[in-house]
Amino acid sequence: MPDSPFDKLARQYTQLERFAFGEGLQHARTAYLDYLIGRRHLLCLGEGTGRYLTAASERFPNLRITVVESSAQMIEHAKAALISKSLAAEHVRWLQADILTWEPEETITVDAVATHFFLDCFLPHEVDAIINRVSTIMNPGALWFLSDFASNNRLDAAGLPLRLLHQATVKTLYLFFQSFARISGESIYDPLPPLQASGFTLLDKKSFMQHLVWSGVLEKESDS
Repeated sequence: MPDSPFDKLARQYTQLERFAFGEGLQHARTAYLDYLIGRRHLLCLGEGTGRYLTAASERFPNLRITVVESSAQMIEHAKAALISKSLAAEHVRWLQADILTWEPEETITVDAVATHFFLDCFLPHEVDAIINRVSTIMNPGALWFLSDFASNNRLDAAGLPLRLLHQATVKTLYLFFQSFARISGESIYDPLPPLQASGFTLLDKKSFMQHLVWSGVLEKESDS
């Protein structure tokens, strides 16, 4: 597939994240690692440089993981992250693909999906399409893990100064990623309502970094 705009950000991506947010985003990503106990096949969408992948592999070395990532350079950095932790990569399958056009094989089924700081890169109708496509390969009882920046309507617990800081931060991030990674997303679209409309139940949700970001886990309801 063609080069991804994220390729040119891959080398500095983790350093930029740590400079801007410290370990806050990683705390959000890994908040629900315990929920992977007993899971057999995890699908990671837009994994980037592999920070969640590495944490999950350290904790669950026998977990089968499929990574769908559009950037070849991000995949290389994710592989290097595993090597740096002396983790084997045999349990990981790498698929370089655009999630908007990716068609899962008919035989693939998963019991966990992770989209950390990924869905906020897309327009609302694209998020809905991703949810609809991915949910078809998830077993009943499968879990969906996600982390994102908070939408404005979920900042009631924050005071006015924090809301203004949040809005400025999110606006800056969108300007940056629209300019350098050509993302289609223009503003935060809350993925919880479309997930719940697609048959997912919210099990738990936590806020981080003074409500700037959040992480949650949802369970796919039984087909019956």
